Amino acid sequence: MKIEGTLLDINLSNILILLNLTKETGFLIVERKDETGTIYIEEGQIIGARLGNKEGLPALKTVIHWQYEKFEFHSRLVVPEKTINQELINLINESLRRVDVYFRLKNLGISKWLKENNKEE
Repeated sequence: MKIEGTLLDINLSNILILLNLTKETGFLIVERKDETGTIYIEEGQIIGARLGNKEGLPALKTVIHWQYEKFEFHSRLVVPEKTINQELINLINESLRRVDVYFRLKNLGISKWLKENNKEE
């Protein structure tokens, strides 16, 4: 299966859920300006991610929040060492929680400070 498009009308979480439900194996490439993130999937579960020099959860936590970007899924497996060992639903829930916290802090006016002092990204 090959899926491609932009994250304009659908978010990355929905694509990952579709790949999970169909038990797909392959890799998802997400491109943003000069950056390219890759998410590795085996039987519907995320098993790894890369973004520049980031690997595993740090890479996934960045890529999963991208919007309006181009994506392609290729159903063949080119998998590096397994770096993510969590269920997809837990990864998505954590992502949604982080977005919620970000917007709550933004409303308080401290999100700029957090972004400037974020050691994770």
